[in-house]
Amino acid sequence: MDRKECTKCGGLGYREWKGFVAKDGTEYPTEVKPCPFCRGEGLFDPIDEAEIRRAIINRSSDRIRASKPTKGGDRAYYVWRLARFHGGKDVTMPITALTLIEGDPFQADLEELAQRVAVEEFGTDMVAARRWGRALGYIN
Repeated sequence: MDRKECTKCGGLGYREWKGFVAKDGTEYPTEVKPCPFCRGEGLFDPIDEAEIRRAIINRSSDRIRASKPTKGGDRAYYVWRLARFHGGKDVTMPITALTLIEGDPFQADLEELAQRVAVEEFGTDMVAARRWGRALGYIN
C-alpha cells in the first residue's frame, strides 16, 4: 500500500486561510501555514496493523487494554477507542478519536481494523450501533 494524500490539504502540506476585513475595519491578511492535520507532510504512511495491535493489546493478558494506549500514536488510540465503542465497553461518542485522525486518508482502514478488533475482543461490533440507533429513533 502506498502513501496517500492528506484529505485536508490535498497533499500540499500547507493550508491557506484567505485574508479578510472585519466589520470593525480590522484587516486580516492571507496566511499560509503547514497543514495541522498531516503536520506539513502532505502524505500519510499506510497503517501498520501489527504496530497498532501491539499498542492496544495488553501483553500480559493478551486482551485489549483497559486504559488508552501510551504507544502507537493517534491511529492506535483511534482503533482502541473505536473497538471499545463498537464492542460496547464504552459507548459514549468517540469524538476525540475522530478528531485525532482528521485528514488521514486511511480512516476507513482504521475503522475496519477497529471493527475486527471489537469482534475479536467483545464478540460483536454492533453494541454501540444498537444503543445509538435506539436513542436516535432508528431502531425500536
